[in-house]
Amino acid sequence: MQTWRVDRIEGNLVILENADKTHTDVPIAEFVGGVREGDVVYRLPDGKYAVSAEATAERKKRLSALQKSLFDA
Repeated sequence: MQTWRVDRIEGNLVILENADKTHTDVPIAEFVGGVREGDVVYRLPDGKYAVSAEATAERKKRLSALQKSLFDA
Protein backbone atom coordinates (compact mmCIF):
# COMPACT_ATOMS: atom_id res chain seq x y z
CA MET A 1 0.00 0.00 0.00
CA GLN A 2 1.40 3.37 -0.99
CA THR A 3 1.41 6.03 1.68
CA TRP A 4 2.10 9.74 1.72
CA ARG A 5 2.98 12.24 4.42
CA VAL A 6 0.92 15.40 4.72
CA ASP A 7 3.53 18.10 4.15
CA ARG A 8 1.17 21.03 4.62
CA ILE A 9 -2.35 22.28 4.08
CA GLU A 10 -2.83 25.37 1.93
CA GLY A 11 -6.41 26.59 1.86
CA ASN A 12 -8.49 23.76 0.39
CA LEU A 13 -5.46 21.75 -0.79
CA VAL A 14 -3.52 19.09 1.08
CA ILE A 15 0.07 18.87 -0.13
CA LEU A 16 1.25 15.26 0.09
CA GLU A 17 4.87 14.15 -0.01
CA ASN A 18 5.81 10.73 -1.39
CA ALA A 19 8.81 8.65 -0.27
CA ASP A 20 10.81 10.00 -3.23
CA LYS A 21 10.11 13.59 -2.05
CA THR A 22 7.71 14.41 -4.89
CA HIS A 23 4.60 16.38 -4.03
CA THR A 24 0.97 15.92 -4.97
CA ASP A 25 -1.84 18.41 -4.37
CA VAL A 26 -5.15 16.85 -3.31
CA PRO A 27 -8.37 18.76 -2.53
CA ILE A 28 -9.20 18.50 1.17
CA ALA A 29 -12.68 17.27 0.17
CA GLU A 30 -11.01 14.02 -0.99
CA PHE A 31 -10.18 13.07 2.63
CA VAL A 32 -12.37 10.94 4.85
CA GLY A 33 -12.38 12.43 8.34
CA GLY A 34 -9.91 15.03 9.49
CA VAL A 35 -6.36 15.46 8.28
CA ARG A 36 -3.44 17.35 9.82
CA GLU A 37 0.10 18.22 8.84
CA GLY A 38 2.45 15.31 9.53
CA ASP A 39 -0.24 12.63 9.16
CA VAL A 40 0.49 9.53 7.12
CA VAL A 41 -2.30 8.89 4.61
CA TYR A 42 -3.24 6.21 2.12
CA ARG A 43 -5.70 5.96 -0.75
CA LEU A 44 -8.94 4.01 -0.35
CA PRO A 45 -10.37 1.83 -3.14
CA ASP A 46 -12.99 4.53 -3.87
CA GLY A 47 -10.26 7.10 -4.57
CA LYS A 48 -10.64 9.03 -1.31
CA TYR A 49 -7.77 9.38 1.18
CA ALA A 50 -7.70 8.38 4.85
CA VAL A 51 -5.28 8.86 7.73
CA SER A 52 -3.40 5.80 8.95
CA ALA A 53 -3.48 6.32 12.72
CA GLU A 54 -0.96 3.51 13.27
CA ALA A 55 1.56 4.76 10.70
CA THR A 56 1.16 8.34 11.94
CA ALA A 57 1.79 7.29 15.55
CA GLU A 58 4.85 5.25 14.52
CA ARG A 59 6.23 8.20 12.52
CA LYS A 60 5.77 10.57 15.46
CA LYS A 61 7.44 8.04 17.77
CA ARG A 62 10.47 7.76 15.43
CA LEU A 63 10.75 11.53 15.09
CA SER A 64 10.51 12.02 18.85
CA ALA A 65 13.27 9.47 19.45
CA LEU A 66 15.45 11.15 16.83
CA GLN A 67 14.87 14.56 18.36
CA LYS A 68 15.67 13.24 21.81
CA SER A 69 18.92 11.64 20.58
CA LEU A 70 19.99 14.89 18.92
CA PHE A 71 19.27 17.24 21.81
CA ASP A 72 19.92 15.01 24.83
CA ALA A 73 23.43 14.05 23.77
